[in-house]
Formats: sequence, C-alpha cells, structure tokens
Amino acid sequence: MSCVYSSSISILFNGGATESFLPSRGIRQGDPLSLYLFIFCMEVLGAMIAEKCCSKLWNPVKASQGGLPFSHLFFTDDLVLFARVDWKNCVDVREVLDSFCELSGQKSTPSLGKYLGFPIKHSGTLQDFGYILERVQGRLAGWKANLLSFAGRLVLTQAVTSTIPNYAMQCGVLPAKILSNVDRLSRNFI
Repeated sequence: MSCVYSSSISILFNGGATESFLPSRGIRQGDPLSLYLFIFCMEVLGAMIAEKCCSKLWNPVKASQGGLPFSHLFFTDDLVLFARVDWKNCVDVREVLDSFCELSGQKSTPSLGKYLGFPIKHSGTLQDFGYILERVQGRLAGWKANLLSFAGRLVLTQAVTSTIPNYAMQCGVLPAKILSNVDRLSRNFI
C-alpha cells in the first residue's frame, strides 16, 4: 500500500515500510491512480480506527440498543466519524487522526473551511457569519431598486433575507448583530 508523504513516497509492505523515494512526476487531478491511492490510504485509516475500537479506547455508536456499533463511514471522498461524546473519545479520535496525518503526510489544520457554504467550525463571532451579510448585500445590489415597485422590492427582500441565512440558522443561532445588519440592508433596499 502506498501513502504519500510531503515530497516522498514510502511503500508499506507486510507491516514494514520500505525506504522513502522521491517520485519524478506527481499524481495529477483526474489521474485514475489517485482513486486507488485514496482507497488504500482510507483502508489504513479504517484499520487504525478498528484497532482503537477493539482495544476499547474508542467507543463506537449504536443506532439501537441491539444494533451493531459503527465508528466511521467512508463515502466517496468524505469521512464521518462516530463516537460517544466524552473527553476520552475526543482524545482518542484526535490521536488516530494525528497518527494518520503523520503517516500519510497530510496536515491537520485549525481552519476546517466550509461545507455547503457554512463554516464547519465557528466560534460564534461576527466574522464567522460575515459571509451572510456579503451574500445578502450582493443579491440585493444586483437589482435596480428604482425599477421595481414597492411591492416588488418587498417581495424580493423577503425572498433574499429568508433564504440566504436559512441553512446557517438550522445549525445554530446567528448573532443578534448579524440579524440587525440583515434587517438594515433590507430596509435600505426597500
């Protein structure tokens, strides 16, 4: 099995690693080989998780009392981890991910980015939700308010201000300052 390091590749064979070597050409996006390398690397991650579960360090989740426990789910290029919510499990999950990142040459990052346009990890500060204000302002700026009737401006404003923050509000409470700024943008447009 191959795991990609930052600039070198090492082959894991029968439980031992060969010497690292520098490839002359990298794998490009869309290369058919990259899918197989991804699957091989995810097999290693799955085995690391299973090892933690077998040693009772990672407590998997059961969907029902008599159901089978599950600890992870791979789908295409996504990974979902399941564990009992407590400090011990969080430490063990982090340990597995850090070990995998070290083996594969991938890096952990404090910024998890966005999923479906919503920040995955946010601290609840105004800058975490600034994208909502930017989207509302951008959508309203695309319309010429003076060419619409009052009713048209009202309907357009309600449609924009109810749909854009909708997904973010399903995941948590928006700060009052963001909501008041959305109201201010709406009033200015009307």
